[in-house]
Amino acid sequence: MLANTLPLALASACRRPNAAVRIARILPSVRSYSTDAPFKPSVKLIARLRRENEDVSMSLAKQALTESNNDYDLALAWLNNHAAQSGASKAAKLAGREANDGLVAVVDLPLGAAMVEVNSETDFVARTDVFKDLAHRCALTAHFLAADAAEVGVKEVPVDVLTNAPILPDENARSGVDAAQAPLATVSERIVECIGALGENISVRRAATAATPDPTRAVAGAYVHGDKAQRAAGIGRIGAIAVLSGHGLTADHAKLAQQIAQVVVGFNPPTPRELLSAPFAAQTKFLTPDGVEDVTVAKVLEAAKADVKDYLRFQIGE
Repeated sequence: MLANTLPLALASACRRPNAAVRIARILPSVRSYSTDAPFKPSVKLIARLRRENEDVSMSLAKQALTESNNDYDLALAWLNNHAAQSGASKAAKLAGREANDGLVAVVDLPLGAAMVEVNSETDFVARTDVFKDLAHRCALTAHFLAADAAEVGVKEVPVDVLTNAPILPDENARSGVDAAQAPLATVSERIVECIGALGENISVRRAATAATPDPTRAVAGAYVHGDKAQRAAGIGRIGAIAVLSGHGLTADHAKLAQQIAQVVVGFNPPTPRELLSAPFAAQTKFLTPDGVEDVTVAKVLEAAKADVKDYLRFQIGE
């Protein structure tokens, strides 16, 4: 009936004054109907996407699954592409803004240690899990870059070398894609993604590694200042790495290297001489404080038959 009536109504309206206005009044009243049910993203897949990708919002998870017709792998690919595009756009806009806050991250692993400073604009962003994960993975990547180093000591890692390297995944990370098959983004690409997610300028300021290819002759230790949870995660606002050298070194010497890195964090000695004269208050297997006056780093090292080969300290904002 409507199909027969509508042409007549339009024809009649066109013969009258103000025809355009009359037609506009008629057309909105014509409704269209569809028998297709609206697409619904899988609730389980939404939950999985958000569980395994912490920086994905509810709306983005729904959009990704809608675009991929509830195919989880395609949804991940859509999210990665969206993050890259969004991050690149925001990174271009924020590139000139100062980033003077952030975190120092350290890793203390067999055959060496590593330390990086990653900057954000505010402490609010630096305290997010996304930013903490970025800083930690940057430190892991820096350590990996120095894994084959033959020379003992603390070495600077050029920022461009680090940012162009594939970023290592967190050893505890969960992923919906087989890690062996998933392509690795570079540190720089991951930073761009984080800029898109967090809305602040983010950059790597500096990085260093401590290589100890023979742990019987040199050991490294790292320490960050912070609460218990921060120390366990290896992130804080001040960090240090220290390298000890000697002969027949053991795991106890590696623990001592970590304790000396703690002294470096606390006292910030500008020279090795001042480090050696700094007080040493930690418990160590090599020297019992009872009956020993003015326990210093030098006295502990003498008891341990080891020397400080090198050390370095990072602090946010210095």
